[in-house]
Amino acid sequence: MVVVCYHGHSSQQAAAWLAGQGFAAVYSLDGGFTDWQLRHPDRVEA
Repeated sequence: MVVVCYHGHSSQQAAAWLAGQGFAAVYSLDGGFTDWQLRHPDRVEA
């Protein structure tokens, strides 16, 4: 499971909580959606 937020801070906390609830494969997208948008503009609709 990949958890995403705008900047990557809240998703880290959410991913840690989910892992604590027993989810085995939980990840937070580093840099969040804003970084993803900068690195992969062709994959984001305007």
